[in-house]
Amino acid sequence: MEDGRRRRLSPVGMIGAAVLLIVLVVVVVSVAGGGDDDDKTSVSAGGGSTTAPARSSGGAATREETLVLGQYRPPTGKIGNPYVQASDALVSDGLHELVYEALFYVNYQTGETEPWLATGYEYSDDNRTITLRLRDDVSWNDGKPFSADDVVYTMRQILAARAPFRAANIQGAVRSIRKLSPTEVRIDLRAPNPRFVDSELSSYVYTANFIPLPKHVFEGQRFETFAFYDLARGLPLGTGPYRLTDVTASAATLQRNDDWWAARAGVADVVPKKVVYTSPGPEDSAVSGLESSALDYAGQSVPSVAGFIAAKERNPQLVNWDGDLGWLDPCPYALTVNTKRRPWDDAELRWALNASIDKEQFSRLFNTPGESTPARTTYPEYPQLSELIDANEDLLAEYPTLDHDLDRAAQIFESKGYRREGGVWTKDGQKLSLKLNLFSPAALGPVWGDAAQLLNQQLREAGIAVEVDPGDFNTIAANRAEGRFDAQSWFECGSVTDPWATLNRYTNAPGNDNAGRWSNAAYDRIVAQMGELPPGDAQIRELYAQAMEIWLRELPVIPLNQRPTPIVMNQTYWRNWPTADNGYTQPAPFGMNFHQVITRLQSARGEQ
Repeated sequence: MEDGRRRRLSPVGMIGAAVLLIVLVVVVVSVAGGGDDDDKTSVSAGGGSTTAPARSSGGAATREETLVLGQYRPPTGKIGNPYVQASDALVSDGLHELVYEALFYVNYQTGETEPWLATGYEYSDDNRTITLRLRDDVSWNDGKPFSADDVVYTMRQILAARAPFRAANIQGAVRSIRKLSPTEVRIDLRAPNPRFVDSELSSYVYTANFIPLPKHVFEGQRFETFAFYDLARGLPLGTGPYRLTDVTASAATLQRNDDWWAARAGVADVVPKKVVYTSPGPEDSAVSGLESSALDYAGQSVPSVAGFIAAKERNPQLVNWDGDLGWLDPCPYALTVNTKRRPWDDAELRWALNASIDKEQFSRLFNTPGESTPARTTYPEYPQLSELIDANEDLLAEYPTLDHDLDRAAQIFESKGYRREGGVWTKDGQKLSLKLNLFSPAALGPVWGDAAQLLNQQLREAGIAVEVDPGDFNTIAANRAEGRFDAQSWFECGSVTDPWATLNRYTNAPGNDNAGRWSNAAYDRIVAQMGELPPGDAQIRELYAQAMEIWLRELPVIPLNQRPTPIVMNQTYWRNWPTADNGYTQPAPFGMNFHQVITRLQSARGEQ
């Protein structure tokens, strides 16, 4: 098919202030410089030859010409290579949205997979071979042409690498890749995989697992250790509308490339001359920044629902994705249980842990003053997924994940030989303990401080000796990789319409986020069978029911709450933000699809 095989996706339409202002004023009015390149890192910073950066918007951008996004996680290292894990913070806050570009963008709202660097693709009849077609008018921001050579080179480096960040699924799925022409590539898969383009080659849920990199810069470097960061030499280098010009502990600054290929080709253009990703600060600072229009956006961790309502009363130019609760994030919160640690390797004890948690109360912490949204599974409650869950309500009646039932928990503990002593369940002189690794307020906002207190209280009331171990995002991720937890808070990203991706998280396939190390051979076989069927196949519903029966019985992960979150957008300087009524793409600027937002933003003050 010339425009690619497009899958229909159902719409999602569901749902220190003074210090901050000083920082924002300094960031916005200053001219972005070359950045601090003196960081010490074990990743090499050198690279192949590249020409000087393409001409970008000169001079200091005014506030009216600057997009200020209250979204920033200080990078652990100045690394632009997206296949190195230490690049995650920098990639999340600016690079994968505005510097790099995807072959395709999966759009939950319009229901299409939108070609971008590619023009389309075709699967073979057996879903084992993909022919990928690329645009012929794309260039890197140093002026060199983008072609099949870059795609083939990047893919081959991934296949040869030891542990490329986020690309293990690609390693497991791809047998080989070869160039057919400057604009055509053939990918041979190890097994039928009708979802490969969407799940691996597209911006999907958060980012793209495959981001093409410039062969002429990477060639001769060690793929897994090359930092791809030297601002004076134009690195990191992408095909996107902006280039990174400065990185500090509090902000990343990007300048518009006025010679962007898409603008030359008449495909798209961007209006903001400068984009600043900056920390919104704590709740009161984020609210103040929105009220005063120092911020054009804040969301995900701050402000809270109550904070958005308060800010909107003082600044009527603020809009949310939908109502007060906002956008339903595709990644519900859950507790990953380490199924290799005793006694939590016992599924019945995991069910007792589930019954000890009042999810209605937990969810209200995040949604106040809105309604609670407890999670019955780890799927986001998007229309097609909710319909499938509803069709299997008999499973949830047999396995009631939402029930807060201390009597049931006590019965399970007693059946396992525990006796309550001094308020704590004890067996053979050992207390029933749980090391609970939770996001800290610094990681995802002040509500997580309240969440830690609540879970600690609920589990102690159930007779469990809890050790709460809060951590920032990097600490949580490191603990997750090493299995240093009994239970851990996390995001359950996966499916948005088709149920396979979420089920596949919990298999032993390479690259999955199965941090609890749960294993069930029958479950793996069912999910593998489902993965070879195209989305919408009639067999999927029955296979889903079979897999979910096993998953619910074993309960390797405890669902906590759906994640409606304020996505607060300010119309003082910029218009045409995505909303439920104008849902041209996902709204969050931490996701790669924010590329599709900035190409549609319009100045509220006229042409710039």
